[in-house]
Amino acid sequence: MAYCKDCVSGALHEGTPTGRVETLYGLPCYIAEPTSGGEPKGIVVIVPDAFGWEFNNNRILADSLAEKGKFRILLPDFMGGQYQPCPHVNMNDTKTIISSRLVSVTKPARAFRRPRR
Repeated sequence: MAYCKDCVSGALHEGTPTGRVETLYGLPCYIAEPTSGGEPKGIVVIVPDAFGWEFNNNRILADSLAEKGKFRILLPDFMGGQYQPCPHVNMNDTKTIISSRLVSVTKPARAFRRPRR
């Protein structure tokens, strides 16, 4: 499959994420909530892209969605720490970027289910 360079291009956003990291049901998770206080309207789960849950852009996006939408945002590590490190991305090597980090998506559906006792 061929990919154009624009399919995997982007920019690094500046800023400092304001959420917190906790472990939810055995998964590390970035949690962003509205700063205005009060009960959030609901929960939104963001499935991270190839750059993973620790990527600054993903966390800034979570913070923005939490603030603008008044939601609690969860950004879990569904990929078990397997992601494409951003500083080492060669934007001319799109085939490697996309195919080298494909992970199983069978476990995320069960990720937040309470463990059986």
